Amino acid sequence: MGLLIVEGRIDIAQYWPLGESDADTTKVTVDRFLFSPTEDEKAAKVTTIFEGAKCRGKVSKEVIDKKGRITVRWQGIDAAELHYQAQAEVKKDDPALAKKKEAFHAVNKRYRQHLGETATVRLQEKIQALAGAESTIPCRVTTYVEHPGEVCDTYGRFVGNIIVGDNHDLNLWLVENGWAFPTFYSSMRSAEIEAFLLATRKAKGKGIWRHYSHDLSTFEWNLVYEKGPFNEKADTGPVVMPKMFRRLVAFRTNKKSGIISGTFERYLRAKNPPEACFLTADFLQHGITAATPHFIYEFVKSSNITARPEDLIFQEAPSTLVDGDGKKITNWF
Repeated sequence: MGLLIVEGRIDIAQYWPLGESDADTTKVTVDRFLFSPTEDEKAAKVTTIFEGAKCRGKVSKEVIDKKGRITVRWQGIDAAELHYQAQAEVKKDDPALAKKKEAFHAVNKRYRQHLGETATVRLQEKIQALAGAESTIPCRVTTYVEHPGEVCDTYGRFVGNIIVGDNHDLNLWLVENGWAFPTFYSSMRSAEIEAFLLATRKAKGKGIWRHYSHDLSTFEWNLVYEKGPFNEKADTGPVVMPKMFRRLVAFRTNKKSGIISGTFERYLRAKNPPEACFLTADFLQHGITAATPHFIYEFVKSSNITARPEDLIFQEAPSTLVDGDGKKITNWF
């Protein structure tokens, strides 16, 4: 297991309401990439493998955009959604395809959750306080990986912790202050998961936890993305686990437009393949090879989710890192 470090800068104006970034996705302008095969930061050396590289997963995209930036998905957390839009799940041979697509288009909006705006504003305020009068702030994105193909998720985003200022880990800060839920993936190390579990215990009664809900039976159709201004009093209400909210958006919009039918649990069961996960305690005790696998739908009963965010560890969807010629990248240097 080695340590990958991305050194760069964060433009603070990217966050809502000035920009559209939310509290768990950030664009970082890259200065350089470094890798240490020993997990020792002092042994890290510059690597150039990401220049011109592409990630292939559920999408295929360049790792570094034309402005020299990477998109970072914050490891170990999931903030309330600020703007999530689903996709139509129609079958191409459906005789009512055109009609269903039209109906879906009418309801296909960028839906949000309560406290998604507040969490983003609190993060922006934290970063601005550390940056002082500056409009950008230096940062490091850190992640522990074995192979280059493990760096990006299936959507081409780097996965890691964002460190700013005097070693401020913003991922842990968000969880400790109740502005993001802990959300774990099987690619994480036990020590990383344990750190977020501790941060979650510190967050008891704060922020989103005051409004956390197990209820999946309702959906607020009028709660959609807005450019601002920020109204904290209006950004209050029940918040379900964001991972389940995204699936609820897909279920509700597709059902309302006549594309699917049935219950939410049935919808999750019908996924091919169904989404796998582990119980956190089991995973930490036995590891990925011996822990008992489960499926997300097992934890949805009578329109309620029976597991808390920190109780589950989700399987990371696969992705591949390739160079400009389409050849798989396997070495760091």
